[in-house]
Amino acid sequence: MVVRFAVLGPLAVADDDAGVVDLPGALPRAVLAALILHANQPVSVDRLVHAVWGDTAPATVGAALRNHVGRLRHALGDPDGRRIRTDAGAYRIRLDPGELDLDDFEQWRSDGLRAARQSRWDQASDSLARALALWRGEPFADVPALVFDERVRRLREDRRLVHEARMDADLHLGLHREVSGELQALVGAEPLHEPFHRQLMLALYRSGRQAEALETYRSLRRMLVDELGIEPSSDIRELHRRILSADPALDFVAPGAQPRPTARTHSGAREATDGPDGGGSGYANHGAASGTFRPVAQLPFVATGFVGRETHLAAIRRNLAPDRPRTSGTPVVALSGYGGVGKTALAVTAAHRLASSFPDGRLYAGLLGSGDRPRDPHEVIGRWLADLGDDPAAIPADAEAREHRFRSLLTHRRVLLVLDDARDAAQVRPLIPGGGGCAVLVTSRSRLPSLLGAVHVEVGSLPADEALELFTTVVGVGRVTAEPQAVGAILAHCAGMPLALHVAGARLANRPSWTIHTLAERLDVERRRLDELAVGDVAVRAVFRTGYANVQSEDAACARAFTLLGLLPGADVGVRSAAALFEVPVDRAEAALEGLVDAHLVQSRGADRYGVHDLLRLYAAELAEEQLSAADRVRAAERIVLHAAAAALAAGELQVPGRLCVGLPELVGVPPHPAFADLDDAAAWYEAERVNLRALASLGGASPVVDDVLARLPWMLRGFFGLRISWDDWSAFAQTGLAAAERLGSGRHQCLVHSILAFLHFERGDLDQAEHWIRTAKSTASAHGDPDARGLLLEPEAFIAFGRGDPETGRVLVERLLVLQEQRGYVFGQSACHNNLGNAYLMMGEAGRARAHFERGLALCANGVDRFNESYLRCSLGELHLGAHEPDAALEQFAAALGIMRDIRDERTEAYTLDCMGQAYALIGDNVAARASWEAAVEILQRLNHPLLKPVLERMAEVETATGAEGR
Repeated sequence: MVVRFAVLGPLAVADDDAGVVDLPGALPRAVLAALILHANQPVSVDRLVHAVWGDTAPATVGAALRNHVGRLRHALGDPDGRRIRTDAGAYRIRLDPGELDLDDFEQWRSDGLRAARQSRWDQASDSLARALALWRGEPFADVPALVFDERVRRLREDRRLVHEARMDADLHLGLHREVSGELQALVGAEPLHEPFHRQLMLALYRSGRQAEALETYRSLRRMLVDELGIEPSSDIRELHRRILSADPALDFVAPGAQPRPTARTHSGAREATDGPDGGGSGYANHGAASGTFRPVAQLPFVATGFVGRETHLAAIRRNLAPDRPRTSGTPVVALSGYGGVGKTALAVTAAHRLASSFPDGRLYAGLLGSGDRPRDPHEVIGRWLADLGDDPAAIPADAEAREHRFRSLLTHRRVLLVLDDARDAAQVRPLIPGGGGCAVLVTSRSRLPSLLGAVHVEVGSLPADEALELFTTVVGVGRVTAEPQAVGAILAHCAGMPLALHVAGARLANRPSWTIHTLAERLDVERRRLDELAVGDVAVRAVFRTGYANVQSEDAACARAFTLLGLLPGADVGVRSAAALFEVPVDRAEAALEGLVDAHLVQSRGADRYGVHDLLRLYAAELAEEQLSAADRVRAAERIVLHAAAAALAAGELQVPGRLCVGLPELVGVPPHPAFADLDDAAAWYEAERVNLRALASLGGASPVVDDVLARLPWMLRGFFGLRISWDDWSAFAQTGLAAAERLGSGRHQCLVHSILAFLHFERGDLDQAEHWIRTAKSTASAHGDPDARGLLLEPEAFIAFGRGDPETGRVLVERLLVLQEQRGYVFGQSACHNNLGNAYLMMGEAGRARAHFERGLALCANGVDRFNESYLRCSLGELHLGAHEPDAALEQFAAALGIMRDIRDERTEAYTLDCMGQAYALIGDNVAARASWEAAVEILQRLNHPLLKPVLERMAEVETATGAEGR
C-alpha cells in the first residue's frame, strides 16, 4: 500500500486503498506533525509534550499522549506500531522515500538550483516549478502548535527562495510576458522582498511596459521610505536608472541572436492587435472614430502586503479566468465582508494575478459606496471612456448613451473591471460590460443579493496562521519570534481583522522603543482598544462608524438592534435571546439580524445563531453607552438574564425533574419558553449557550433582578453539571452566584450557592473544602435567622460523611432529608434519599436493609417517571450484588443502568458504571471484557478530567499484571 504524507499546506495523509485518511482531532494532528518534522528520528516524550501543549500540558499528559498516538495508529492502519514506533521514552515515525511531499520538494529544489548554477535554465525552471506545485498553502496550516517552529519558518523561507530562483530561470528563457502576472502577485504577497520587485521591473520592461516598471520602483521606494525610513538597495536603484535610460543591455537576447545596438524610446502605444504585453491578444480593434482604443492598467498596488486567502483567490480565478467553463453574459464575482476585512486587498491581488489573462486592460474604480456620497456610475463610465482613448469632448452626456458607448468599446475585448466598495447592485449594473471577453470583480460591505447572476463570495476574518503571517510581515520576524505570548495576545485582540492587524503592526513599526508586550497591554483594556487601533488617518472605529451610519440611514430597526447587541455579554446570540433583548417577536428579531448580516455588521453562525466580531461588539457597546439611558440599559440586562432563566428552567426540569424547588420565592418576570423536544435538544441548547451563560457574570450588580437570577442559576443548571461535569463551568457559575447572593444580602440565596460549592468540592474529592462551605452555609443561615435554609445542606453534608467513611452520620442526615421531601411531596427527592440510605446501609454491612431502600426507591421511579434516579438505584443494586460475589446479577443491573445513563446523557455516572462492570468481569475471569469496560470508562474520564480516572487505570494495571504473571 502506497501512503503519502502532505505537510506543505494543511496536514493530510492519503493511501491508494482508502484515499484520504480521516485524521483525528487537533491534538493528535499536532502529535503527528511534530513526529513528521523529525521523521525517522526518535522524538522524546518531553519534546512532543512541549511541541503540542507548550506550557499548558494537563496533569495526565502522559496518558493523553498515549491516547493520541493510539488514535493516530488506528487512523493510519498501524495497529502493530510499525509506522509509529515506541522507543525508550520517545516516539518515532517511519517514513519511506517518496512518502512525504516535503522530501519531494527538497529534491526538486536541489535539482533546480543545481541546474540554475550550471545555466541549464529549461531544466531549472521545470524542476523549480515542480517543487512549487507541491505547495497547497502554509506548511502545517491547520496545526497552530507549530506556528512558531523554527523548521516551519525555514520552510517558508525556502519557498520564497525557490520562487525567486524560478523567476530568474524564466527570465533567462525570455518568458518575461508570462511571468509578469505571477511576479505582481509575489510582490503583493511579499512587499518588502526586493528581489521580486527587481524581477518584476525587468519583466515589465522587457514586455514593453516601461512606465509600469518605473511605477513598480516608485511604489517600492515610497513604501520603504514611509514605513522603514530606508532607500531601496543599490542594485535595484541601478536597475531603475538603466530602465530610465532604456539601456540596450537589459533587452532579452535569445541564444544565437545579436543584442540591439542602440537604445530605444517607448511610444507608450501599440497596434491594437497586440495587447498591452505585445503578445497579440487575438482581438481586433473595435474602437470608434472618437478615439483609438488604449489599453490601461489601473490596478492599485497593494503596498502593505497580502497573505493567505488562497481559497478565495481560487474561487475568483475559477469564475473569472478565460479558461473557465463558458456561460452566457459577463462573469461577475462579488466579494462582501465587514469593513476592514481586506476585501480590496483580496480583489486587487486577484486582479494582479489574472492580469495576463486580460491583455486589453484592467480598469479600476473606487465607488465610495460605504461613504455618504457614493459615486455616480455614469461619471465612472465617462472617466473610463477617456482613459481608454475616447476624446473627452465626444463622450456622450446622456447616461444611457454613455453605457452604450462603453459596452460597444469593450465588445470583443478582454478587460478586467474591478469595482471597489459598491453601495448596492444599482450602482454596479451600469458598469458591467456586455461582451463575453470581459470580467467584473466587485467588493462591497453589502451582500448585493439583487446582483443577479453574480457569484457571491464571503470574506471573513483571517484564520490564526494567516493573521500571524500578516502581522509578521508588518512587524518583522525578529520581533515576533522574540515575544510569542504578547503576539498571541495582540492577534486575539485583533480577532483576525486585517485592518486591525495592519494598524497594530504599523504602531509598533512607528515606535521602535515599544515592545510588543507594551502594545498588547494597551489593547488588553477593552474600553480603550478601539482608541489604540488607530494610526494617522486610519482607524478601525472610523470604518465601523461608516458601516453603522449606512444601516442607520436605511433601517432604524436594524440600527437599534445593533446598538442593543452591544449590551450582550457573550460573543453570539440565538434568535430567541435576541427577541427578548430587542423586545420584539422572534420573526422581527430574525429580520433585524438578517439585515445586519447583509450589512456585514453581524455574522450568521448556523441555524438561528448570530455572532458579532469582537471589535464590532466593542463598537456596539460604545453606541449603547451613547444612545441608551442608564435605565434602558438596566432593563435590557434584566431581559437578558430572565430569558436565560426561562431556558435554564425548561432545560433543567427536563434533565433532572423536580430538582428545581429550593424554598425560594418564584422568580417574577420570567418569560414563557417553549419546551425542549428532548434531552438532546436541551443539551444542544446548553452547549450553544454555555459561554454566554458564563458571560452573564459581567451583568452582576446591574439590578436586584439580575442578581436574583445569577444567584439561582447554578442550581437551575445543576442537572447539566451533574450529567456532563464541566468543573470550570460549575465553579464559575457558583462564584458568580455567590457574589450575586452577597449583593442581595439574602441568606437563603447564599446557602443555596454554598451547597453548590460543597457539592463541587465533594465531586472533586476535596472534602476539607466541601466541609468549609457547609460550615459557611450554617453560619450564614444562623446570622440571617433562617433555620429552614439548613435543609439545603443535608444532602451535601451527608455525602461528605460518606466520603469520610462515616455512613452512620450520613444515614441520619439523609433520613432527616427524606422526612422533608415526604412533607413537600418531592417524589424525585424521595427516590434519591432511598438510594443514599441504601448506600449508607451497604457501607455499614447491612445488605438486607440496603436492598429494601433500593427497591423502595425503584418503586417510586416506576414506569419511567424518574429515569435519572432509576439509573442510580440500579447501579447501586449492581454494587450490592458485586459485594456479595454475585457478578452475573451485578452485570444485569449494571447493564440496565448503563442503558438509561446513555439515554439521558449522564456521562459521569456512565463512566462509574463501566468501572463497576469492569470489576464484575474481572471477578468472573473475563479480562478481555473487563479491559473493554475500563477503556470505555477511561475515554470518558479523560475527557471530563475526573478524579476517578486514576483508580480505574490502577485497576487495569493490576489485572494486566496478574494476567501476565499467570502467563509466565
